[in-house]
Amino acid sequence: MAVLLLALLPVPPKLSESTKADQYQRQVNADTLQDVFEFIFTPLQHAALDGVPIECPNGKVQRWFTILSAWVADDMENVTLDPLKSNACPTC
Repeated sequence: MAVLLLALLPVPPKLSESTKADQYQRQVNADTLQDVFEFIFTPLQHAALDGVPIECPNGKVQRWFTILSAWVADDMENVTLDPLKSNACPTC
C-alpha cells in the first residue's frame, strides 16, 4: 500500500457568534476549502478516468487507475494511532 500526502487542509478557527461578518467569514472559509479541493483533484481527474500507462517490473506496460481515499485526523489522534512521539514532526 503506497500512501502519498497531497495536502494539509486549512482549518480556520470556529466562530461562535452569528453576526453578518462571521457569516461572511464562514463563506470565505468554505470557498477557500473548495478552491483547495479543486487544486488537488483537477490534475487527478484524467488519471482516474483514462488511467495512466505504467511500466511494470516484468517489462509490460499496463494502465493504472488512481484510487483516492481520505483519512481525517488531528495530530494527537495520529500520534495515538501510529507509533509516533508526541513532540515529533507530523511529516517525519
